[in-house]
Amino acid sequence: MAARLRNLPAWYRRNRVLAWICVVIAVNQLGFGSIVPVVPLYAAAFSVSQALIGLTIAVYGLARFTASVPAGWLADRAGRRWSLATGGAITVVGNLICGLAPTYEVFLLGRFVAGSGAAMVLTSGQVILADITTAETRGRTMALYMSVFLFAVGIGPLPGGILADLGGLAFPFFAYAAFGSVVALLALWRVPETRPALPARATGEAKQLQYFGQIGSVLRRRPFLLVSLLSFASFF
Repeated sequence: MAARLRNLPAWYRRNRVLAWICVVIAVNQLGFGSIVPVVPLYAAAFSVSQALIGLTIAVYGLARFTASVPAGWLADRAGRRWSLATGGAITVVGNLICGLAPTYEVFLLGRFVAGSGAAMVLTSGQVILADITTAETRGRTMALYMSVFLFAVGIGPLPGGILADLGGLAFPFFAYAAFGSVVALLALWRVPETRPALPARATGEAKQLQYFGQIGSVLRRRPFLLVSLLSFASFF
């Protein structure tokens, strides 16, 4: 154990970007997990039907689905750090809307905005890891990333419930907004830009393909579609 602790500074120097991305994702997902137990209760406080309570959960997933591709585009155009920081800022706005919502409709809007911000954070984080890894190291790097992701989101409901007991049902949303602020600051302060420099004059097929054309090319690959289907089924 002592030897491992002595090697920690060397590991950090080799894996600085990975370490900070894991911190960013842990903070973001801890915030997300903290609101999981209160979303249905908060929605029910607006005296809406069970179906509309369920919609407050579904709209978050819809926002993540619709915002992921634009998040990738922004990461390519503006840079990984700015996409990550923008996602954190949007998360702040969305959760403040939720915490201050006077009506169900405003709460639903806040959930969509917060989901869009979360999509940008998660997508940008994965893009950064793709930038800094090779085919040989990508598997174990993503395994560590997902371990941090799942641990944070899994433990988040505990502090979320405590916060709700202490400050009311809106309090966890304000806490998540604070977490989003930390994500944005860490993205700008600690995460370096990893976007590869493009040659001044690109040649070949890559030059002809625009961003959405590249997406179409990926969607025509059966292995990608199969993996996507399995991922969808596992989280459905």
